[in-house]
Amino acid sequence: MTTDRGVGIDAAVTSTTCYASKARWSAAPDAPYFVPRFSYGGLLSEVVGTAVVIGIGLNVSLRADELPVPAATSLAIEDSAVVDRDPVLRAVLRDLERRYVDLTRASGDAAASGLAAAYREACATLGRDVRVELPGPQVLEGRAVDVDVDGRLVLDVGGRRETVAAGDVVHVR
Repeated sequence: MTTDRGVGIDAAVTSTTCYASKARWSAAPDAPYFVPRFSYGGLLSEVVGTAVVIGIGLNVSLRADELPVPAATSLAIEDSAVVDRDPVLRAVLRDLERRYVDLTRASGDAAASGLAAAYREACATLGRDVRVELPGPQVLEGRAVDVDVDGRLVLDVGGRRETVAAGDVVHVR
């Protein structure tokens, strides 16, 4: 569920603000959206009974002195063409609705709905060298090569494939 929301946010922000953004794969509850080095927002989703509760936070018009953490930015700081929250919100909600309808019509099949391909295209993690800090003391380092049908990150680690469902991903330069 987080994947289709993330693709929708990415597409809506890019089309509305003319500011190219990318999603970073994350199994953490707060999946960030970022510009080259900084995060301008995040997404949280949780299953509650038969419903999914979604929280979206976008730093649209914050000034540098208002940012919550050093790794944060805002669309205004990044000189986005649009920094009015109203058109950004409307675009996000329209795109989320469209993608939800597409996914529902495809009976939840991300490949058939086009969501899987859209996510792979929007994901800045794919093709990059990454370090994944797994739950516990284990760390994997490799190249992010795919996202499987269940939304797990697939790494090439020294010629063998490793699938990651949870962990903190760091893009290695």
